[in-house]
Amino acid sequence: SMGPGVSIAPNTPFKAGLSYAAGNYNMAINGTNNANANATVPGSPGATIYFGQAQGGSYLNGHIRYLNYYNSALPAATLQALTT
Repeated sequence: SMGPGVSIAPNTPFKAGLSYAAGNYNMAINGTNNANANATVPGSPGATIYFGQAQGGSYLNGHIRYLNYYNSALPAATLQALTT
């Protein structure tokens, strides 16, 4: 699942942006802000982040074409612009 109310059709490319900061996370998919929440940041410093695998073990059936990493949390408006 990509979040509440988010449905991605099989075999359809999409752009997703995720941002975590202390006590907050944001998510945007295809230019739409899908989630903003006050939450505990998962993991701890030095923790491993997995892309293409859901918590519980299911795996992405496809490929990740591009992955950009930014060393700071991006605001929701920037995530929307990057995923448009």
